[in-house]
Amino acid sequence: MDDRDRARARSDHARSKRVRSLSGRHRLATVGLAITLFAAWPAAGTSAQDALPRDPSELLLVGDSVTAGIYFLSLSETSTRQAWAGQVMRRLGFEPDRCRFQQPFPINHLGLTLLGFGIGGLAYPWAAVPALLPQGSRFAAGEERTIVAVPGQVIAEVLEQSSQHKGRNSAGWTFANLLLPRGLSAVQTIEQWKKRPRWVVLFIGANDLLASFGMVADAVPPSPAAFARSYGTLVDRLRAVMAPDAPADHFLVLTLPDVTRLPFLQPLPASARDPRGRRYQDGSMASAFLIPFRDRFQPDEVWTPEALGVIRARVEGYNAAIQDVARSRGLTTVDLTALIEDLRSDASFASANSPYFSPDLHHPSFRTHARIAESVLGAMARVAGTAPPPPLETTETPLPHNGDFSRQERARVDAMVRLGLIGLKAGPLPPKPTFRVSVEAGGQAGHRRAGGGALSLMAAIESSPSPVTARWLSRGNLGVRGSPGVWDAPGRGNARSFPPASLEVRAGVAFEPIGMWNWTRLGGGLLYAGRGGLGWYARGEWRLLYAEASSRDLGPDRVEAGLLLGRVFGRPGRNGD
Repeated sequence: MDDRDRARARSDHARSKRVRSLSGRHRLATVGLAITLFAAWPAAGTSAQDALPRDPSELLLVGDSVTAGIYFLSLSETSTRQAWAGQVMRRLGFEPDRCRFQQPFPINHLGLTLLGFGIGGLAYPWAAVPALLPQGSRFAAGEERTIVAVPGQVIAEVLEQSSQHKGRNSAGWTFANLLLPRGLSAVQTIEQWKKRPRWVVLFIGANDLLASFGMVADAVPPSPAAFARSYGTLVDRLRAVMAPDAPADHFLVLTLPDVTRLPFLQPLPASARDPRGRRYQDGSMASAFLIPFRDRFQPDEVWTPEALGVIRARVEGYNAAIQDVARSRGLTTVDLTALIEDLRSDASFASANSPYFSPDLHHPSFRTHARIAESVLGAMARVAGTAPPPPLETTETPLPHNGDFSRQERARVDAMVRLGLIGLKAGPLPPKPTFRVSVEAGGQAGHRRAGGGALSLMAAIESSPSPVTARWLSRGNLGVRGSPGVWDAPGRGNARSFPPASLEVRAGVAFEPIGMWNWTRLGGGLLYAGRGGLGWYARGEWRLLYAEASSRDLGPDRVEAGLLLGRVFGRPGRNGD
């Protein structure tokens, strides 16, 4: 081989080496690019727009008290975090919206359960003072949130209730003034935001069902057809605020539980009787927070199997409406009805110390909220074609349920929820006043008596009830009393009308048993008499009888007893017959 051949051979060898080197680098680059693309590719064939929410701007959760996080008839920072909506946000990796209440609103029932009602029961009204003071909205119109949920609202009120429109005057009016910007309804609040979420979850309608029990002030349950119209309108307006390219199945709707099977209703005991002493039909139920106080019940305090059947049919009608709306619009349905039925397989579910509910026995406990959150996230993950986020890793102590309380604490729970449910019937805060008018006929004795006998009229305005013990409540009162007819014993004088000695202004406090059946009341206070000036009175009432001692000085100067016929107006719920 000459020099020219050897040079050509060396050149060919070098060129072959360069080609092999370039080919190797190309293969490595190709493998690296494939690995990069695989790592960046969404799981299970999903597209980027199908991914689970990555920040709060991509998610909107709409509902009522369960979504807001009401616990034990109150809303707090802790209950908001532990509610299903708060758990969903935390599992997705971002913090829930702040509650904006410095203490549980409207009253710290849990604190009073653990610490008691204080001396003379003064701790309860003191804790309620902030809720009675005038308050404005906690949020500005442009302040965007992930959770828009007003406790107490029925579905129509999500569309219409604002600080300028009471809606159906449900219990939601109290919270609407605080949680919504001035003059805007819940859906209007969302519509005026710039936020365009990719995911929406709607859980509404439970209050429409609870209105069947008279638990949401003046609200009455709409027909299934009316519910369907409101639900469809609400869904369409929320769908319109979603990102334009967000798929319809990113809108999740939750079905409703059978409210007749929640533990706030308990079977009547065998000893229960109606006003005529007759037993109620087997299978009848009453409030779990009225049964401990007596064994006599008015017909409107009892739900017979037939009445419960009507409400269950309403549940089915509302759920059919939700499913029809979801089917016609391509939305995703989360079957909460089935979840609750699954929980009912546990015998403790329907008990009065159910671990699945907060102490009011109709708002969920942390355990049930966690199951709802799991169902929602599971549905979202299936739509996105990915795995749901991992469970929460937290050392936060769940808020207690009834089974966590001592017997004495449970008695306080019964007292407070009994009065709380009466307040829900009365409507939003401030509560409706109570007016009392009575006609009394009795005999009088003492050197300051108006006469030997008197026919008296008394009219008074009374405050909301406040528990003093687990069995007794108190009501402040302010009233006037006078006698249109006064007479002495035969032969000692003529009858007189409204003598100055009978005219009095009274301010005091009265005590009565919680949930009483027969009218029983003890009380006293100060009086100012038309003749005699400032004094005091002490008074007792039982059924149609009354007796009192009073003074226009220091010692008793008038004793009176007789019969009374009275009527109470505006009192929320029945606390006595």
